[in-house]
Amino acid sequence: MGIVNSKKKNYVDTSAFGYVYLHTDKKAYFGGEIVTGQIHLDIYTQFPGTDLYLRFKGKEEGHVVVTVTRGSGDHERSEDELRSEKLLIYNNNIRVHSFDRKLEAGQYTIPFTFLLPTHLPCTFYQEGPRYLGRIAYCLEAYVPSDSQPNVMMRSKQELILREPPMNPMMKVEGFSQEKKSQLKNWLCCSGGESLLRVRFEKNCYFFGEKAQVLLQLDNTNSKLDILGIKFALVQKVTVRAKGNSGGGNVDKIKRSISGIRAYQDSGFRTISMDLHSSQSYNYKSAKARGLLSHLTSITSHTGSMNAQTNSRLVTSHFTLAVTSYVGEYLSTAPAIEVPVHLTFPELENPSIEPPKIWNPQKVDTKNLVFAPHISQANNLAINYQGGGMNMNNNQMGKEYAKGQTVGGDTKGNYQPPMQYGQGMNNQQQYGANYYSK
Repeated sequence: MGIVNSKKKNYVDTSAFGYVYLHTDKKAYFGGEIVTGQIHLDIYTQFPGTDLYLRFKGKEEGHVVVTVTRGSGDHERSEDELRSEKLLIYNNNIRVHSFDRKLEAGQYTIPFTFLLPTHLPCTFYQEGPRYLGRIAYCLEAYVPSDSQPNVMMRSKQELILREPPMNPMMKVEGFSQEKKSQLKNWLCCSGGESLLRVRFEKNCYFFGEKAQVLLQLDNTNSKLDILGIKFALVQKVTVRAKGNSGGGNVDKIKRSISGIRAYQDSGFRTISMDLHSSQSYNYKSAKARGLLSHLTSITSHTGSMNAQTNSRLVTSHFTLAVTSYVGEYLSTAPAIEVPVHLTFPELENPSIEPPKIWNPQKVDTKNLVFAPHISQANNLAINYQGGGMNMNNNQMGKEYAKGQTVGGDTKGNYQPPMQYGQGMNNQQQYGANYYSK
């Protein structure tokens, strides 16, 4: 039946008491969207706990490999070192339901809903040569023992936050740009000029769609041949850790067509490419191997496609680029690049299969209200009446009483940068010169 009890480190195995199952109706949500789901409990014998909690947690991390010089003179040597930084984006717990005295043997289903905070950076994972960036969220349903802090029944599920949908006011249908470049040969002598005109279909896509451009390359005033034209989806990713950064510009998908000879005009031509999505990673395997060893062994950017996001440690966004080139060492041919907004398709959470004998007591839907900001250790014992939070550190277990490293202000409020597509116009988001009128 889906995701069952998961035992925390240094906690007692509680499978003899029964199981907790957590399941959301969808696997991925936008920030500001209502999450719906159910918590199922299959209890074999009385458990010494009375309260069921739901925890929502998000964290981000950046890892960058840097080269440092040690020693001096004949003993000078260079070594690779890993710089890592982790921030807690969000971490709050809320009481979902209280049982009478103890959690008695039986079967229970407790539906719940809650509103996700807005402007949280979306789920992300990418590793490349000497860098790794990760943003992850999870939900955890748990029943702690009232008397033993290391006894807890719980179920944990990954929750994917999708990139925010683009503001409808920022969507552009059918916009054009042109660029003229002075060409030079390998001796830096003038080769005339070439004019590239491009009409983009739109600036907002779902993965799985086809991106298409209409272009014209006017080479009638050029003495040099244009060898080829490339149409690419380019990801610009930056990962930060302890004042260091890694990443770069990566051609995620590209198409190439033949160029045009000197003194000729290509006329209007169409290039299209499928914006397929692919995500494959194994963070646990990378950690087990050792991040320093793993990242220094990567020689090229991974082919996985990620969302666009804008957090304290990770920045990722996409552009569509049309580039013409005259030779390997000549980069003066015209090129045009425009930002695009990409949205992953809907992700459903597979339904769970109940036990053979399943006749639960059903409880009314719990409409939960999480605290608006991150909770730190010194805030965990507060009563948050507006969100139904009324717990203390003993009820939550020692794990939740530990201090946290947070990426916010002195009050522990994580303050991510503005997310792409939310609250910014084109000039604020990408610069004033991207879109021609």
